[in-house]
Amino acid sequence: MENYSNYGQNDGFNGFEFRHERPTILSVFCILSFINAALHALMNFVTLLTKDSFLAKIENEEAPFDNIAEQMGNKYDEFVDMMTATLSISWIYYLLMTLCFVASFIGVAKMWKMRKSGFHFYAIAQILILIIPSFFNEIGSIGGVVSSAIFTGLFIWFYYIQSKRMTD
Repeated sequence: MENYSNYGQNDGFNGFEFRHERPTILSVFCILSFINAALHALMNFVTLLTKDSFLAKIENEEAPFDNIAEQMGNKYDEFVDMMTATLSISWIYYLLMTLCFVASFIGVAKMWKMRKSGFHFYAIAQILILIIPSFFNEIGSIGGVVSSAIFTGLFIWFYYIQSKRMTD
């Protein structure tokens, strides 16, 4: 008599749907992408919520980082100027970036579950993350733009290759 107690548990099938195993390298890339998306979504969201009050403190010279002025020396004024410029960007920028990083996180979560639609979520969100700053004159240094585009391109390329193993 055959033992059927383990039938369907490790045979590669879940009902009628084939269960795809996630490669280790995909897990590593997903974990890196989870961390990136979560941290950037959180930073943009916190900035969205606090930028106006923080900017008011800087303009009224009540900045909470005044105590580090001595340590920074002549770089302190540059730091304040950079913070003022960054916080002066429209709230729409921070909202859009937060939403894009949340979409990126959702895409990675779907790819973690081996769903091909996650690749599309991720790729679209990452491309928008590269494009949105140009509408707000926040392109930054050319080196930063190029390195961001290279890393984004490499991750999208890697996920595209892996998406062939994913299901719809």
